[in-house]
Amino acid sequence: MIGIKNITDYKDYINLQKEKTEDPERRKKWEGNLEENTEKFIPTFEQYIEDFKEYIEEEVYCLGARTGEEALSLRRLGFTKALGTDLVPYLDHVIESDIHDMQFEDNSVGLFYTNIFDHSIDPEKFIKEVHRCLRKGGKAFFQLQIGSQLDKYGVLFIDNPLDFEKLSANCGFKIYKSEQNTVLTPHNHGLNWNVILEK
Repeated sequence: MIGIKNITDYKDYINLQKEKTEDPERRKKWEGNLEENTEKFIPTFEQYIEDFKEYIEEEVYCLGARTGEEALSLRRLGFTKALGTDLVPYLDHVIESDIHDMQFEDNSVGLFYTNIFDHSIDPEKFIKEVHRCLRKGGKAFFQLQIGSQLDKYGVLFIDNPLDFEKLSANCGFKIYKSEQNTVLTPHNHGLNWNVILEK
């Protein structure tokens, strides 16, 4: 089952998401931990490096990246074009973008990564946007919170990875991998399931 919080106004949804990202105390903490969290993210991608290495010279985007440690981790692994996207940009490595209406051209991206699926108010539109932007053979790496209670800013609840897989397949994706996340650190302990989709 996939359940969505009852938020009917899209502006209210955007403001809710920005409230967290723009909170000065949170941003101060994220900025102070940027180097540490960049290093912590590296094993998340290293476990699938053989699956992703063909995209090393292509456009790669980390969606919902806040201060962008995941994009910086990918850069350290050789993905020099990696960028983060967020409703609030940060320095030169996180650009402003809405996951439900991305500015990228059709069939232009090699790889997407995201761990904010639970922050999507329209999961079908989000997945369709990822599918639209990926090139043929491109992949999308989703880290999900399965069965976890939502915090104030989470709007999407998933209690079974099969529901995510079904929705993704209906949007045109092949399920490349779907498995429990075993690479856990203090900053991603709630992300208990990994799914890699292929266009």
